[in-house]
Amino acid sequence: METRDKVILGLIIVAVFSVAFMAGLTGRAVTTSCKDSDNGDLNINEIYDKGTVSGTSENELSFERTDYCVSENYLKEYGCNSERPAKYESRLVICETGCLDGACV
Repeated sequence: METRDKVILGLIIVAVFSVAFMAGLTGRAVTTSCKDSDNGDLNINEIYDKGTVSGTSENELSFERTDYCVSENYLKEYGCNSERPAKYESRLVICETGCLDGACV
């Protein structure tokens, strides 16, 4: 393998890892389909219902993320973004009256 080929292969590897790393940092994944069992999205959250986001990513891998309580007053809410329907996202929600079994009470 020539030096030029090694450099190109190295750049490809770096690019692949960079994309994977950035998706992990933002909490977002590009998808070809996204469904949320509690019909929530990040603009209109169904924080009082435990839900599961599921779908298929662009690289045809299945995913599933379920809302869960981080602590007594914080909920990790997953949803399909209505402005960008090819993405699922998550956010931390403060539950004023507490969090139980993946939903605010």
